[in-house]
Amino acid sequence: MTFNIDWEVAEMFHDAVMQHEAQKLRTPEDWQKADELIKLGKAEREQMQEAYEREYDTRHKMKRKQIIDDAGRKKFNHPTPFGRDKFDSDAIDRQAHREVQLDHQNDLQASRDNESREMETLQETAHKRDRNKGILKEDFEKSNNRRQQEDVQGPKRSR
Repeated sequence: MTFNIDWEVAEMFHDAVMQHEAQKLRTPEDWQKADELIKLGKAEREQMQEAYEREYDTRHKMKRKQIIDDAGRKKFNHPTPFGRDKFDSDAIDRQAHREVQLDHQNDLQASRDNESREMETLQETAHKRDRNKGILKEDFEKSNNRRQQEDVQGPKRSR
């Protein structure tokens, strides 16, 4: 149960960060793209969570089999003494459970990281566009303001 609480807290924090980052956007189109990114990312993570809950038993069995297979391979460094078996079913189940949870958390984090990268790209694009507008506006104002540039008209003749 704690895993679901951890996931919910992480999801709420991620949503708050994404909404804060979206505040930096200026145009309605950028806002629409940001909302779409947030909704798609959230839907993707919800699908991952549902798949995790639905397929947990299968994933657990596969991970358990992998752990047993890895333990059964010959190890030439330190062979086990004859007559001793280190097989502990409960320990293997716990390790399989931890590894399945870790894999799922890594998938969720990869989804969050991907969403954050896309949001950063959107912010950079908006920032470049706004910066270019500001530069063009300043250049136009400089060229249009003739009061500051007396020498543009040439020297004045005295009569």
